[in-house]
Amino acid sequence: RARTDVQARTLAVEIGTEHLDSLMSYQEAWLIESDDSTDRETVEAWRALRVRFHELKVDELPHTPKDLEINGKDLCDALDLFPSRAIGELLNDLLRWVWESPVRNQHDQLIERAREIASERGLIQ
Repeated sequence: RARTDVQARTLAVEIGTEHLDSLMSYQEAWLIESDDSTDRETVEAWRALRVRFHELKVDELPHTPKDLEINGKDLCDALDLFPSRAIGELLNDLLRWVWESPVRNQHDQLIERAREIASERGLIQ
């Protein structure tokens, strides 16, 4: 089944990009000996996914909120909020937003998006 770029990036990060090659090699080795055409199709699907991950440069994606170009203090200062669970949730939302389009991982864009999310949640006016 075809995955969108966002789905592929999310899958890669959730698996852990450091584990992708090992996982894919294991899957291919497990299935390669099979005479079942379904298994061969699965191997081809894994190979195609590996190529897709390479094209999407998933190894360059931010993996955790700490990899973003902003941090909790930046959000607290920009939004005039105190450190709280809400700041952590905002950072996680921003991380997922960056997975949609990695070029968004820029301080000003992240602050603006955080403002929008915080406003929608009633954290700021």
